[in-house]
Amino acid sequence: MPEGTSTNFYKLFDSNLLLFLMLMSFVFGLLGLYLVVKKYHNQSFISLITSRFKVDWHRFFVSFTIWAIISIIMILGQFLAATEHIKVQFQLYPFLILFLISVVLIPIQTSMEELLFRGYLMQGFYNLSQNKWFPLVMTSLLFGLLHIANPEIEKLGYSILIYYIGTGFFLGIITLMDEGTELALGFHAANNLIAALLITSDFTVFQTHSVFKDYSEPNLNLEAFFLKKN
Repeated sequence: MPEGTSTNFYKLFDSNLLLFLMLMSFVFGLLGLYLVVKKYHNQSFISLITSRFKVDWHRFFVSFTIWAIISIIMILGQFLAATEHIKVQFQLYPFLILFLISVVLIPIQTSMEELLFRGYLMQGFYNLSQNKWFPLVMTSLLFGLLHIANPEIEKLGYSILIYYIGTGFFLGIITLMDEGTELALGFHAANNLIAALLITSDFTVFQTHSVFKDYSEPNLNLEAFFLKKN
């Protein structure tokens, strides 16, 4: 693929429309996962989410709130420290549309990914191996490789997969330790939602009408890892 081809593809549509179309695929994906668990495996969908009798929403919102606050502080800190590279691009009406799309659909996107990797596949690999290390390693690697088509790979190279695989390990570990996906669901939803609403750049998979835009050259320093999304 010629340099810049995948990035240019994402510029063919208005970012709000493109974001909506991208996220709608996860709605159908989550529905498909639900049907597989219910109809094929004859299990309750809650068993994919948690080992508890019901979903612990307190865990979800605690995780969401903590990581949302940390993410906001980090993004604002980067803006204050590098104002020559990060600019305000806030426009009320496009942002309101972005906000509506993001609040409704990004939690579905992140839930689909978490329930597929930290729920369905992790349980499946555990049934095959009867130990916790194999499903943790396999789901983390697969989660990282899922992002190999993201446009930031083109700019930053395959080294950025370390970030995605490492995130997969972190989410897998907290899922195994807590015996449920609620903490991972909250973390992932906060990470993608706050990033989509607050900051974008020309080389990330979510290019949105966010509050800030990062014009700096893509690199693999600590800042780059914190500003990744999806």
